[in-house]
Amino acid sequence: MTALVKPLFSVPFQRDYDFIDRKDMFSQIEEQLQRQYRVSLCGLGGVGKSQIAIEYAYRFQQTRPQSHVLWVYAASFTTFLQACHDIARSLKLPSCDEPGTDPCELVSKWLNEEDHSWLMILDNADNAELFFPSVGSDSPPATVTQPQRSLNDYLPSILNPQKSLLVTTRSRFVGQDLAYGELCVEVPPLSPQEAMDLLHLKAKGAVGSFDKYSTERLLDVLGYIPLTITQAAAFIIRNRWTFQGYLAALEKDKQNLTDYLSQELQDPRRPRDFPNSIFRTWKLSFDHILAQKPKTATLLSLITMFDPQRIPEKLLRPLTEREVDFRMAIGTLDGFAERRVYCIQLALAGGNQIMDELFVISLDSMGLYLLALL
Repeated sequence: MTALVKPLFSVPFQRDYDFIDRKDMFSQIEEQLQRQYRVSLCGLGGVGKSQIAIEYAYRFQQTRPQSHVLWVYAASFTTFLQACHDIARSLKLPSCDEPGTDPCELVSKWLNEEDHSWLMILDNADNAELFFPSVGSDSPPATVTQPQRSLNDYLPSILNPQKSLLVTTRSRFVGQDLAYGELCVEVPPLSPQEAMDLLHLKAKGAVGSFDKYSTERLLDVLGYIPLTITQAAAFIIRNRWTFQGYLAALEKDKQNLTDYLSQELQDPRRPRDFPNSIFRTWKLSFDHILAQKPKTATLLSLITMFDPQRIPEKLLRPLTEREVDFRMAIGTLDGFAERRVYCIQLALAGGNQIMDELFVISLDSMGLYLLALL
């Protein structure tokens, strides 16, 4: 155990004072942490999982000032390793800088033995292979550097009311497994009023007035998703444009919609190596599926070529040799939070549309165009 002058707070992002309070999300987090000590926030890319986690971290620090708050970016083994190394150095853990030392093991051991309370936030834990390798994967072995142990082995095993873990992930399956089988806290898009409040806060310097029809229609096109709203507001302000002009550009044609929503505008509360545009964010999800489960990616690509209204299974079934493979492929798509974006539920079972626009995303890795009716 290490004597610290003050508790460690390693969240690498500033607090967002324009944050839209989603009280139901925080009450669910608190309730589950008190019962299970692990909770996963699941939802599509850009819906605000990490922003909720950032805000929760600052609230946690305010109410428990003697507790440690540790942020671990888990998008890859490299980022996980770097986060553990930074934490180990900040805590001045013995031998943390010695050659051959595993900083992840040091941090894991310290978390299990530390007397003080702490909260660990595991952000962007989307890749199942990093936490549960070779479980149900139909892809060849990875060629990039991989950990000798799964990242799940490094997560603290001793949890109690004073030691808790908060996870953000796009994968419901990963989220449930990391939360000991507990159902994820699903993060939906904003309500119309929440979306309007966010737009007003983020576009305070916009040219022109907040025309009620234009702003409501714009939010509808943007799907009430925080990332699209924040990026739209930033684009409008940077280019000194009006809401009416931006909306007209989005509604002009599909290519315009794709071009504008693919623009990368820096967000100080997102990792530097993480895409800021909604299309590039969603494409990451497809890339994960393509790398780990090629059969599922093939099925998804075919689904997107149909009119997404109750596609007969008999048109998709020949893609897999066995019934169980087909069911597992559908399950993988349904388990990934972007299932709504890719219209799995809408196409196979009928469902609610998030948006009424047709998005076209170029998938360079397959030479295809992924069509997603939102």
